[in-house]
Amino acid sequence: MRDRALEALVLAQDTASFVIRYLGDPASAVMIADRGRQAATYLQDPVMLGLAAWSQAHAASGCGLYARALRIAERARTDLEPHTGRPHGQEMLGQLYMMTGFTKWALGDTAAAEAAIAEAERISRVTGQSRALGLNFGPTAIDVWRVSMNADVGDPRAAVQIARDIDPTGIAAVSRSRQAAFYVDTARALSNLNKDTEALRMLLNAERLAPQRVRLSPLVTETVRHLLEQSRRKAGWTELRALCERVGVRP
Repeated sequence: MRDRALEALVLAQDTASFVIRYLGDPASAVMIADRGRQAATYLQDPVMLGLAAWSQAHAASGCGLYARALRIAERARTDLEPHTGRPHGQEMLGQLYMMTGFTKWALGDTAAAEAAIAEAERISRVTGQSRALGLNFGPTAIDVWRVSMNADVGDPRAAVQIARDIDPTGIAAVSRSRQAAFYVDTARALSNLNKDTEALRMLLNAERLAPQRVRLSPLVTETVRHLLEQSRRKAGWTELRALCERVGVRP
């Protein structure tokens, strides 16, 4: 009974940290993720320790602490490697490889990032698209990460091309919030390519799915400001102005 309660606590705190981060309080997300780590430490289950580490790394990256997130993910990945035969162990390991790749990408080490992502892709060929632990790990999820990574600091054209090959309904089956994030990331890439009308459509799609997440997102605010600067005399101005009001950007 104790072990089941601790496992439920780790899962709940992972969810809570994720939600709080995207509702505009990344510092609290870090604190909640640390409570998950404490519960996992009492439990001493390698997969739950991996999940708690993922939560910590994800929360840290939301504060821009990419080096800290990388250290957490790499240490957890090493600890989990001998235990991937446990239920959900492969998916958890793949997710930690993706976090390693994401943080290395953010820190500018693209070669090491690609190596980590390639390992995640290798694991995804074994697991397929999985709902284990609410991680949504699998080939589609990796493509969604690639869209996010390339939207700004990478290659926006590559992000758009990858996005066109993704079926958003597959993401929606797992989480409307994650589908909304996919649309936001695609909008960022389109905006960086000056495809303003398409970018606006993606943002409106995202808002319909997860209005709270979209309206509180600094990335959305930044993208809307860019569209506003570029689009004053283009089609869609009325819709853009209304979106500006909802996300708090003054036209």
